This record gives sequence, C-alpha cells and structure tokens, in this order.
Amino acid sequence: MDSESMPTDRQVREKLIARGITALSDLELLSLLLQGRESSDSAVLLAQRLLNRFHHRLSQIRQADLSSLRMAEDLGLRRAVILSAALELGRRLSLEEGAQVECIQSDQEVITLFQPLLGSLPHEEF
Repeated sequence: MDSESMPTDRQVREKLIARGITALSDLELLSLLLQGRESSDSAVLLAQRLLNRFHHRLSQIRQADLSSLRMAEDLGLRRAVILSAALELGRRLSLEEGAQVECIQSDQEVITLFQPLLGSLPHEEF
C-alpha cells in the first residue's frame, strides 16, 4: 500500500465507529494501538512499517520480545508495551475459548484447543 492510498489515523477511527471493529484490517487495528504523540509519523504509516518488518505476520510480532519490539521502527517503550499486552490478551482469549471444548470430536477442535499454546513456538512439539 502506498502512502497516498493509506488512510489517515482519523479515517481509521471513523471507520471503526461507522462500520465496527471487524471491518478493520490488521494494519488499521495495529495503527489504533500505536497512536500517540511519540513521533511525527502517522500511526498507520508506523503500523505499515512494523508489518513489513515482521513479514505481515502478527504471530511474528507476538513472538518478538519487548526490547525487539521497542527498537522496531523506533516504536518506543510505551507503544511496545501496549502492543505486547494487546497480543497477549488475544492469546489468552484464544486459550480461554479452547478451554471451553468439553469433548473433542474433530480435528478442528484439537486445533482450537492447542493453537494458542503451540502455534507460535519456534520449534515443533509432540
């Protein structure tokens, strides 16, 4: 996405209000977390650079430690902490949803149960 077609921070907020949170792309969701006064760049541009650095994979961003996030694209400590916390909340929500499976009846239920636990590991588990 080039900078001319990229939405502004305000347009992202307005889209959320008008169409709901599920209408937002990963880029737009990240930009909401990254908004602040720490840099002159728009949060959308910062989110785009962050996604580029991590190959457009949220799972890779979640695997990054706090110091790596902090230094990535000059995110800063405050933004790195917010981003890390938001991704961890998402992981915990997935764990909670997986724990609600009472009886495993399909391969999809196994994936739902174990993906939050094993999905982001850099190695294979058995």
